[in-house]
Amino acid sequence: MANQSEGLWAAVAKKLDAFYRFSRPHTVIGTIIGIVSVSLLPVQSIADFSPTYFMGLLKALVPAVCMNIYVVGLNQLFDIEIDKVNKPRLPLASGEFSLGTGIVLVLAAAIVVYVSDIHFAFASPFLGAEVVELKFKNRKLYNGVEVQVSSPIRCLAHQLFSWKCIFYQSVIALFKDIPDVDGDRYFGIQSFSVRLGQEKVVGHGLLASILWFRAQSIDLRNKASITSFYMFIWKPSHKTFRIKKKLAKKMRQNRPIPHWIRMRTDNTIRYNAKRRHWRRTKLGF
Repeated sequence: MANQSEGLWAAVAKKLDAFYRFSRPHTVIGTIIGIVSVSLLPVQSIADFSPTYFMGLLKALVPAVCMNIYVVGLNQLFDIEIDKVNKPRLPLASGEFSLGTGIVLVLAAAIVVYVSDIHFAFASPFLGAEVVELKFKNRKLYNGVEVQVSSPIRCLAHQLFSWKCIFYQSVIALFKDIPDVDGDRYFGIQSFSVRLGQEKVVGHGLLASILWFRAQSIDLRNKASITSFYMFIWKPSHKTFRIKKKLAKKMRQNRPIPHWIRMRTDNTIRYNAKRRHWRRTKLGF
């Protein structure tokens, strides 16, 4: 009897672990932190932490987490073959969950969102937005816009705060494809990491991060501080010129360069995909 009980608990623990990985916990944790942080903004004193406050927080958290599970689950349903290469630990890709189980979990999450109080304001647009995002999966610009637009809506504390969310989510939209290059390349998903290379995406992200952190130290009342930051801005620009120089050297060596690369010098150098050669034009892009 004891062995049967241990076997049952082991099976339950295995299923819970699979569901934990299916829900993509890093995104769930981010959603919970975001909702809780925003809910604390109107709090003025300890007395505000009433049962009504916690009930309202729960009414926001439950549908938000279920919305998160719906989004990541739907993505996994459409990406099973890709995930077998990029994320083999996910339960649908590894076979721990069947396709039917995945569909049931996604539908259950959608139903919880639909019957919640948040339905009238948020449910329909977001559920539809995820389907539209899947339609444009090969076009990372639309994917990035979808991530940028959906996240600030969940943290409407202030317009400036929303713009910070847009900046942060833009970085996530670019970086989330870096570890998935093998599967994306095999299945023809033209992400930035596939087109530019992982090193360039990481490098540009690092340069942007350095610029962002450097900007935090500016003293707007100090002319020397502003001038110092202005001179610092030129350093990433110099890095860009070095990249262009390497591309020009590659051209002179007659090595193949992807058709989407365009370089602007005195004249614009553009690749003609039909004639398969580079030509110069004074018309610009």
